[in-house]
Amino acid sequence: MRKNTRPHPKRDCAVLILAAGKSSRMGQDKAGLPFGNRTVVEHLIGLYKKADIHAITVISGDNTPALQVLSLEARILPNPAAERGMFSSVQRGLETLSPETQAFFVHPVDIPLVSCPTLLALMHAMETHPHKKTFIPVFQGERGHPPLLRAELVPGLLAFSGEGGLRKFLETSDALEIPCPDAGILKDMDTPEAYQSLCLLERLSGSPCPPSGRSAHPSPTP
Repeated sequence: MRKNTRPHPKRDCAVLILAAGKSSRMGQDKAGLPFGNRTVVEHLIGLYKKADIHAITVISGDNTPALQVLSLEARILPNPAAERGMFSSVQRGLETLSPETQAFFVHPVDIPLVSCPTLLALMHAMETHPHKKTFIPVFQGERGHPPLLRAELVPGLLAFSGEGGLRKFLETSDALEIPCPDAGILKDMDTPEAYQSLCLLERLSGSPCPPSGRSAHPSPTP
C-alpha cells in the first residue's frame, strides 16, 4: 500500500476567517458577495477544506444572521466587540480554539484569491522549521495573507493591546517568510472596483490542491 507522504500538521491546524468588518468602502457585506458559483466566505471555506483543514471558524459581526442563512460548513462565531477593529476578531477567535490546535491561520475574508498550494507551503514550512512560531507568505518581497502561527503564541496575542493590529504583533515576532508564486496573497477587495477585478481573476484561475499522497510545495527560504 502506498504511504501518504503529505505533511501532517494540517490535522491540528485551524483557521480564523475574519468577517466582522463593516465594509464601509465596499458599501455592502463582503463575506456574502457572489464569487464564482458561491459567496466569498464559502469560497474561502472551500479553499481550506481542499487543504484538508476542517477546524474553520468565521468570526462575524452585524452580518451574523446573513451568514447563518448560508448554512456554512464552518462555525460562525459572533464578535460582540467588532467595532473595536479586526484584532478584536482575532482575539475572539483565539478564545475558542480547541486545546488540540497546534497552529492556526488568520485569514481576512476580503483576501479570497489565496491558492491552496500556498497553504500547503506554509504548513510544510511549519513542519520543517520546528523552532519557528510564525510563517508568512511573501510574493515578490511583500508580505501577504494568511499568516500561520503556532498555538503557543495565543497567550501573547490575547494579552496584546491590539494597537497596530496583528501586523504590529507579527513585526515583533521572529517570523519565517515563505516565498510563494501567488499574487493572491496581496489582493484584497476593499472597493467595488477591486471586487470586480478579483471576480475576473477568479474566473481565470484554478489552483487545486495536489491529490492525497502527493506533496507540492516550494522550498522555503531558511
